[in-house]
Amino acid sequence: MSFRRRPGQRGLSLMDIVLMQLLLVMVCATPFVISWLNSMHVERSKGALIQASQHARALALRYADPTNGDAPTPSAPVAGIKLLPNAIVLVCRKDPSDSNCREGGSNVEWRADLSRGVGVAVTINQQNEVIFGFDHTGALLAQADFRISKGMEYEAGQLY
Repeated sequence: MSFRRRPGQRGLSLMDIVLMQLLLVMVCATPFVISWLNSMHVERSKGALIQASQHARALALRYADPTNGDAPTPSAPVAGIKLLPNAIVLVCRKDPSDSNCREGGSNVEWRADLSRGVGVAVTINQQNEVIFGFDHTGALLAQADFRISKGMEYEAGQLY
């Protein structure tokens, strides 16, 4: 089999044209695929953050039972969330600012890695590290606005 062109042959072969079109489609589709992947990572991280919030609310309601005769203090958190700078979320019993609400701490009930190794940036109230709590009724003690982004894709909202 010879790959030499015949003396009278000019132009491109059908195989050359097909390969050029395939290359053109791949080059044009790459930005859309990257955008779709970034959007998927942002949505997955948003879902995990909302799941952490719901888990903390459920903990607050579960541990709010004043069976020992003490009335719950409205301003004291019964459960809470701690967002670490590397986009790891910890859901803790009691006050999330105490020393047992840390990686491997005794008050940690649930843990999620929001970035999942894909470089998603997470901020709550425009901070990378934040702590917020839920009272005995399951309500947030302070407003929590979040922003999750990767590349040009982002999601913003409010936890409640």
